[in-house]
Amino acid sequence: MSTVVRIESNRAVYTVMEVAQLLSLSRGTTYTMIRKGEIPAKKIGDRWVIPKARFNAWLNDLPEATDEDVERALRKVSGDDIQR
Repeated sequence: MSTVVRIESNRAVYTVMEVAQLLSLSRGTTYTMIRKGEIPAKKIGDRWVIPKARFNAWLNDLPEATDEDVERALRKVSGDDIQR
């Protein structure tokens, strides 16, 4: 069962769950990317927060997908990308 997270517009940060929903990722994958430094985040006590301005800049700076990237993703989904 998926949960829809309501994103508050008046806060300076996103929660991990909000970022996971925005990126269509699982919570676990989002935490992994944060711990690896792939998603900009700050740890406050034992809680991770993602500054909205840094997140949006990071997202906007990601490279565009190429045709080859799309084809590779489609092969992977269809099962045609099996390593031999």
